[in-house]
Formats: sequence, structure tokens, C-alpha cells
Amino acid sequence: MSDMYYDEEPVPDFVQQGDIFRDFIITTIPKDFLVARGGFLDENLEEGEATLKPSQSIPDLFSSGIELIVTRATKSNVIVISQTCDIQNREFVIIAPVFPLSRIESDKRVRAVKEGKTFYRFFLPQKEGIIEEAFVELTILNSVRRDCLSLERRILSLTHFYRGHFVYHLNRFLCRPFMPEETNGT
Repeated sequence: MSDMYYDEEPVPDFVQQGDIFRDFIITTIPKDFLVARGGFLDENLEEGEATLKPSQSIPDLFSSGIELIVTRATKSNVIVISQTCDIQNREFVIIAPVFPLSRIESDKRVRAVKEGKTFYRFFLPQKEGIIEEAFVELTILNSVRRDCLSLERRILSLTHFYRGHFVYHLNRFLCRPFMPEETNGT
């Protein structure tokens, strides 16, 4: 059933939009994040312990242009969002997490994802022995260095046909006009 979704022989030489990779760290920044200052983290100080401070308590936050912050992180499979031509020509690539469909508890919401009615989630069918039914969470986008996308970690590649559906869904999410009926929580 899944050969209309996944290439049996992905392009061997390069990464393309719609490739799925295993075990990436996905980060999200909490509203009240911690900032690491001092110690081995600061190039101007000798080795020592860093201090974690709440971001709201630092008046000169980002005054030097860069900070080391504590984020939330999870490990998941990811799908490449960037255009194939951009992947080959840019230092950073946009990715999104791929979560098991079982993570969604409501049957109504699972159905909506499978039917393509949830604009911020894209359905990925099961591929026996490789991936269970899953979804791409388009509200959590990260960028990684292109050289992090090692072909040895690629587990699947969308077919040309299904990649077209993915791109359509991606455009629907990122480029749509405001649609009040799409704010119903599904």
C-alpha cells in the first residue's frame, strides 16, 4: 500500500524535500527561558561553572548579539521542508518533526489529520518495519546545518506524487489567507 507514498529507491546522492531522517533533536524555546552566563561558556573567561539566570532578570540580554540559552528538546524523526534546490545551495535546512499518529488522543483529530483537514499537520502512512502511521507537525520548524543531514540517517523519501501533496499542504499552511473556519482546534 505505501509504495505510492515512499520511494523504494531514493535519490542516492543528495537530500531532497520530503526526505525523512531518524533521531534528530527538535527544540522549542519556552516563554521564560534560562540564559547560561560565565564559565566555560564565555570565551573571555577561564574555564569554570556557568550560571543559569532567568531571561527576564538580565537587562543586557542579547546586547553582544548572541546568547547561550536553555531550550526544551525532544528527539524525533524529521522531514525536510526546504526546497530541494535550496538544500544544495544553503548552509541551513528547514526541518519539521515527525510524530507517531498515536500521540493524538482524539479520534476526531486523528481522522482530520488522515483526511488532510488539519492544515498544520500532514499525514504520513505506515511503512512496515520503518515508520508507523505518523504526522508532520508544521507548527514546530527548526533549522539545521545541511551537513547534519547524513544520508545514512535517511529512512524514507516521499515519492514525487506524495511530495506534491506535501508541498500543497505546506503551501496551504504557510501561505493561506486567514480562514476563520480553520481555527476550530482540529
